Amino acid sequence: MGLSRREQVLLRRIDARLERDDPRLARRIAAFAPPGAEPVEPVAWRPPRAAVVVAAVGLAAAVFLTALTVLSIGPPCRGTATGARPGASPAAEPPAPAPSGPSRTC
Repeated sequence: MGLSRREQVLLRRIDARLERDDPRLARRIAAFAPPGAEPVEPVAWRPPRAAVVVAAVGLAAAVFLTALTVLSIGPPCRGTATGARPGASPAAEPPAPAPSGPSRTC
């Protein structure tokens, strides 16, 4: 964004006053930019602030829903309610230990 005509005049006055009051400081400041260098042009296009806010809220909602989905999926059921695996003979294996967390029914 360029400066208005009034701002350019004020800036020239400040620069002239600095040159008159403290020429050494004026030379040190002028060393940062090459003589006659044009100011760097601002970015040509920037998304509106509302679009950035909407994108950030959408991303946060997607992350939240993904985390909620992952955390809500429990481990798969390991057997029947008695603890025996389907198709296994009862004498072949001891029953699996009961899970320490909340029980799930399949």
